[in-house]
Amino acid sequence: MRYADDFKVLCRDWRTAQKWYHAVKLYLKDRLKLDISPEKSQIVNLRKRESEFLGFTIRASKKGNKRVAHTGIKASKMQKIRAEAKRRIQILRASPTAQTAILFNSFVLGIHNYFSRATHVNVAFSRLAYDLRAFMYNRLKLVGKHKHPANPPPTYKKFYSTGFRTFKVANVYLFPLANVKTVNALSFSQELTTYTEAGRERITKKLRPDIKQQIHLLLKSNIPNRSVFVSEKV
Repeated sequence: MRYADDFKVLCRDWRTAQKWYHAVKLYLKDRLKLDISPEKSQIVNLRKRESEFLGFTIRASKKGNKRVAHTGIKASKMQKIRAEAKRRIQILRASPTAQTAILFNSFVLGIHNYFSRATHVNVAFSRLAYDLRAFMYNRLKLVGKHKHPANPPPTYKKFYSTGFRTFKVANVYLFPLANVKTVNALSFSQELTTYTEAGRERITKKLRPDIKQQIHLLLKSNIPNRSVFVSEKV
């Protein structure tokens, strides 16, 4: 698996992993004139200990007669998320406007979308919400109402259930930190590639319905004092 210049090679046994490690190391050195980082590049037995990748933790846990992926969120990453959530809650308390509430929601939705591929994302964010419960309540109780959403907007209904109590600040329901579920990461077709004409055509055809839908949503969007670009980002 790969993202930009970060990648991991998964192998069935130690001997195969050794071969791949040295093959990749030599290829990067001889062909691309690149040196790997000894601290970050190593062989890890996922059956015995977890590995890290782009903020995720990966481990091969036993389930019956087979091994399955047990993925979570890196501890240091959760600390950064907790600190950022506290900072944004403080901003909401100091400036309880619709704009700051929308920015808080964009932060929550962003981290939920990114980490939703982890098999234990719900456990991590449920713990985060529990840790921040008193902090959030004490700082927002004077500027918002804590209740179950009543007739929330379409975006809220699309991503979150109304079973979680949340704050309503400046007529905007805050997205609940704990309300996130695992989304299965499906394999993609090898024919979807930018390196062949046929592959590029398939990618373009796949994007066309999404582009039309996004343009339609942008034309209907109406957020006071905000540009279309900011609306698209939110």
